[in-house]
Amino acid sequence: MNEEKTAKLIRDARKQREMTQKDLASRIGVSVQAVSKWENARGFPEISLLEPLSKELGLSVAELVTGDCEEAQPEAALKDVIDESVRQTKKKTAALKLAFAILILGVILGIVWWSTPKRFLKNVDPEDVHLIYIFDGNTGKEFNLSDTAEIRFFITSVSGMELYKTRFGVSYGSAFRVTVFVRRKEPWKSILISEKQLPTFVISGSNALKQGLVLWSGIDGGLPYDWLTEMEELYGAPMAPKY
Repeated sequence: MNEEKTAKLIRDARKQREMTQKDLASRIGVSVQAVSKWENARGFPEISLLEPLSKELGLSVAELVTGDCEEAQPEAALKDVIDESVRQTKKKTAALKLAFAILILGVILGIVWWSTPKRFLKNVDPEDVHLIYIFDGNTGKEFNLSDTAEIRFFITSVSGMELYKTRFGVSYGSAFRVTVFVRRKEPWKSILISEKQLPTFVISGSNALKQGLVLWSGIDGGLPYDWLTEMEELYGAPMAPKY
């Protein structure tokens, strides 16, 4: 089988019958890009297309396969067809195996990601936190935690609880939206070198937390939900209007 000769034969036969690539593609049910690949020797028609393609071009299958109108031998053409069929089958099998392997890998990685527990704020040093902003989605009140002891208690409580993904969700109902602000300094300097806001998360119970679209839960009731309720009674005020 000679793809260069077959490409030229398909191209010449199509033009001889005054068909465009689009005309030929529509008649045998393939894309224009497929016809273009055949005519530029960048691919070979699938075995199932040889008969309809040869009819449209006024060629025999043997001529189409060998790319030669004068010396097309049925035996040689049959061997070429078999060889090409094997090649295409191997190519499709390899592609299916690769796709299946990628799918399995994706499933495994997804299971590992979903089942891996997380401790929020575990890498946050309470000494680096200068402010924690809290907004109660149920009451509409907001308050700040800036006292060193309160910050330490909050960070320690949250980071000490191991949480697991339970489901995806959008709403969080009665809950505290938490934003932690961190400042870092060089140990030997007193100047500020960086300041950043950590990703916001929501505490909706002593065992429930949400970040983004993922809902997390624990089993030991370690999240400071009740404590935040007490802090809201001390410091909470309606959210200031924004103009």
